[in-house]
Amino acid sequence: MVASSTAFLCCCADSRLPSPLLLGRYLPIWHANPHRFLLESARVDPPVTSVTAVLPDQRTFGVASGWLGTGAKSITVPPGTTAQLAISSANRDPAVFGGAARSVRRAREFDPLGRSDEELSKILSWNGVQGAVEAGTAPRGCPGYVDCPLV
Repeated sequence: MVASSTAFLCCCADSRLPSPLLLGRYLPIWHANPHRFLLESARVDPPVTSVTAVLPDQRTFGVASGWLGTGAKSITVPPGTTAQLAISSANRDPAVFGGAARSVRRAREFDPLGRSDEELSKILSWNGVQGAVEAGTAPRGCPGYVDCPLV
């Protein structure tokens, strides 16, 4: 198991060898629960960071502006507008991943063993929401999902 875990960690680090410090920190988490480790890795650093969608109807969006988003504004876009949706930002939303306190820090930290099943089921990927992916009801599927021995 150590060899495959090491290979996995090397792959996640852009094929650079992980330092002994990283192996010492993350390898026990991997051994404790590879499934949760992979889900949390995909949440914090998704392989697909954004998707595009054509909006079917007119939508109004809140937009942060000014220094650190202090000037909230909104924009309205017509139907048929192509929108770029940032999955990577959605998976760090404090309202979803920040715990009861809705903590920005908690939403950004890597904690596969400390996240609730409910939080992990809300991870957004290009396939859809993780809970729907696991239930087989996501709008898109991954051909390797059912054959992957780690998930």
